[in-house]
Amino acid sequence: RTWKNSITLWEDSLKKDPFNVLALTNLGGAYFNRGKYKDAIRYYFSAALLKPDHFAVHNNLGAAYMKDGQLEKAVKEYLKDIEINPKWAQPHEMLANIYKKLGKNGKAMFLYEKVVQLSGGDPEKYYNLANFCAAEGKYEKAVVNFEKALEIKPDYPEAYYDMGRVFHNINRLDKAEEYYLKALDLKNDYPEPYNSLGNVMLAKGAYDKAEEYYNKALEIRPEYPEVYYNMGNGYVLKNDLDTALEYFRKALHLNPGYSASRQMINKIEQVLNDRSSGKE
Repeated sequence: RTWKNSITLWEDSLKKDPFNVLALTNLGGAYFNRGKYKDAIRYYFSAALLKPDHFAVHNNLGAAYMKDGQLEKAVKEYLKDIEINPKWAQPHEMLANIYKKLGKNGKAMFLYEKVVQLSGGDPEKYYNLANFCAAEGKYEKAVVNFEKALEIKPDYPEAYYDMGRVFHNINRLDKAEEYYLKALDLKNDYPEPYNSLGNVMLAKGAYDKAEEYYNKALEIRPEYPEVYYNMGNGYVLKNDLDTALEYFRKALHLNPGYSASRQMINKIEQVLNDRSSGKE
């Protein structure tokens, strides 16, 4: 045999025929799958030169440029891809992701909406669009797209949870609670809704119920720094600063880069020091 793996196989094919587009594409893919993106680009680029009107070669090259951090070049390849095959959803979605990274959110929104149109009722595409709308503060539009995702796929716990987060963000706490609970009905080992329900209860002043939900989240994911941080906030609201300090320290231990926890620790330590020195 003249090969030991996919790379040597396709290299052998290219020795026999240097203009073999299939070999160039598959060799690029073999390097791509190994994380060697510059090598992948070299072979994908050659395939694109030989077959410039084939949409897949531009899609492959765009993906390699994207992984290599060459976003502007990736944009050009995905645009060529779309020009050749305007009804293929994938390059639209990849291009939207790049525009999102580049902060070109208007273009990203247009393309995410196009992906929904081209995807034939794929609930995940509605879900992705809804989350992008929510991140942009377009909450009504987010809700509409979450609802469409749930019409197609009623057993979609992530959509219920993220829809709850939208209602939470606009302070509709009862609706947020409703959707968090629906997410848990479908997936009871889902720690994020328990954490968010704890936050809802905290906002409502139901501190014991909040702690109950936080503890359920920790049963599922014991090392969950955000939950410890939120529990710390609960004890601050109850004016139990010593216990709050323990929870903030636990959050910081789990995530040493958790600046909000560090700030709360510093504030509480200052208050406790002032109390012990009689400044309060």
